[in-house]
Amino acid sequence: MLKYQHYNVEEFLNDDHFRTWVLQPNSDVCSFWEQFLTAYPSQQANVEEAFVILKGAKGYFEEAHFSNASLEHLLQNMLLPTPQKNATISSLFTVKKIAVAIFILAFGAFGFYFWQARSQKWMTYQTNFGEWQTITLPDSSVVVLNANSLLKTAKEWKTDAVRQVWLEGEAYFKVKPHLTQTASSLNFQVITDDLVVEVLGTAFNVHSRTEKTKVYLEEGSVQLNLLNDKEPVALAPGEIFSYDKNSAISKTKQHASTETTSWKDGVLMIKDKPLKEVLARMEEIYGVKFIVTDTLLYQKQITANVPMKQFDITHPILEKVTGLTITQKNGYYTLTD
Repeated sequence: MLKYQHYNVEEFLNDDHFRTWVLQPNSDVCSFWEQFLTAYPSQQANVEEAFVILKGAKGYFEEAHFSNASLEHLLQNMLLPTPQKNATISSLFTVKKIAVAIFILAFGAFGFYFWQARSQKWMTYQTNFGEWQTITLPDSSVVVLNANSLLKTAKEWKTDAVRQVWLEGEAYFKVKPHLTQTASSLNFQVITDDLVVEVLGTAFNVHSRTEKTKVYLEEGSVQLNLLNDKEPVALAPGEIFSYDKNSAISKTKQHASTETTSWKDGVLMIKDKPLKEVLARMEEIYGVKFIVTDTLLYQKQITANVPMKQFDITHPILEKVTGLTITQKNGYYTLTD
């Protein structure tokens, strides 16, 4: 851990352990970096910037913003013969060109993205448990960020570039069509660990936590590009797409708008949902932990409209609609029949 206390952004990007944490995290690696940030808060900015660059680069590759054809063209240009007065010097230059070309083929797109990311200033919006935030983006699109969520984007957006945000958690988006009608500027991308949501002017909800991602389209049109090379998925208004990273199973179905997006209006609408799913939702919003004395209770179907502002208000409502007793002890809420 000590070796990282003076690392800069480039050194973090080149570190295998750091890259594992960002791209293929597991509990041990996550625990290490959480402890590191607690021990060395002065490194928060460098870690955060390197994290965003790696995440963005991954999405950048998958979405083919820097195509293989572009790389091949660059490679060919670099290997074009140039007249040299000295044959030995010429061969040395050729070797160097090949070495550089190989480097570009392996790392050029990442380097390009790294340069692009480092040249931008970033804005980070983060909500705590039981906290919500409304954000106006540089293009006047509006984002409502749910509790326990993070949104990151460039501080300034170029009018002729793809508009991009990175999301961890849940957010509702109301995207404005771009005034500059170029092919790239029309695009708006929401990037998560599992997929990239490509949108035009539209309203939609993205829920991306742990190993599952859900996208609900309220109006307009979106295309979902999964990062596991599956075929793109187009959604129609009223459809919800669900993806499980562990099983690689995805499905699309019709869904009621009010259930999916009611949280942005301060109400959690629950209709015929198993108690297990309801409690998981409460945990991610409020940061509380539940214990159920009888696991059969998890299958109990719940229907309710729950105000979301404070769990102290939600607690008695949850007791009433479940018909269960909920007691707090040692930081846990225990549900008993």
